[in-house]
Amino acid sequence: MHRIDGAGHVNNQFVSEDPATNRPPTEVTAEILNALQEELASVVERTGRVLDKSNNTQVGDSIQNMIEARVGDDLVPGQVVGHPVYEPERKRAKES
Repeated sequence: MHRIDGAGHVNNQFVSEDPATNRPPTEVTAEILNALQEELASVVERTGRVLDKSNNTQVGDSIQNMIEARVGDDLVPGQVVGHPVYEPERKRAKES
């Protein structure tokens, strides 16, 4: 992984064109797009999934599966809808 380094970046950050200062927009390079693609694809493939062009939830599902595999039954619905929260107290209460 790397930060954007295409022409026009400012401190490795994307910038918009600014005609008032004659600043060009950051060039989006093939290298940054390929890096992002491969980083995200590796998250999906590490869980044994096959990339599916029609499924836009693969990364989130894969991360959730990795977390569940790591902490198991300690995941319960959290305050943010659709996102688990790690609550070790719940597991300790069950074991008592």
